[in-house]
Amino acid sequence: MIDEEGHALLTDFGLSKEGIYDNISATSFCGSVAYLAPEMLKRSGHGKSVDWYLFGVLLYEMLFGTPPYYSKSKEQLFHNIKRGTLKIPRSVSKEALDLLKRLLNRNPNKRLGASFRDADEIKEHPFFAGVNFEEVFQRKQKHSSPVLKEVKPTNFSDSIFMEPDSGADDQVVEGWSFITPDMMAKS
Repeated sequence: MIDEEGHALLTDFGLSKEGIYDNISATSFCGSVAYLAPEMLKRSGHGKSVDWYLFGVLLYEMLFGTPPYYSKSKEQLFHNIKRGTLKIPRSVSKEALDLLKRLLNRNPNKRLGASFRDADEIKEHPFFAGVNFEEVFQRKQKHSSPVLKEVKPTNFSDSIFMEPDSGADDQVVEGWSFITPDMMAKS
């Protein structure tokens, strides 16, 4: 959400849990299907690391206009979240690429932010170099673009990804890189 001064705000619409300090204690299954983390789909329990995965999903959608692993088919979407190839434009900065790969890591224990250092680990990532988080929290950051007074809903139903005809993941989309699950596991 964006407030009247142009500051970004995050909200959970009342679905958050308190007192989760590990990566397995929560077992609820709720949320938008394109935003479900792999561990939620496996129903193996999840914890605070799921929030960092979801931050990666949000960042991905803000950068590219659609959630990662998106498919119109719920079954294919769930398959993609658990095992699909992460598709990222080659034009993205190496810092953004690294941040997305580390936030969207399917292993919640290896995900950026999963350590005891939590958010500090993410704030120190090179993608955020030059960001003064104290000023952000105090709402002192100046905006380079005018604040929107009226926001019209945007429909992202036209996916920027081409749907595979055969269901195969070996399709080429011009200007995009593909990060296979094996590549994700190595990071």
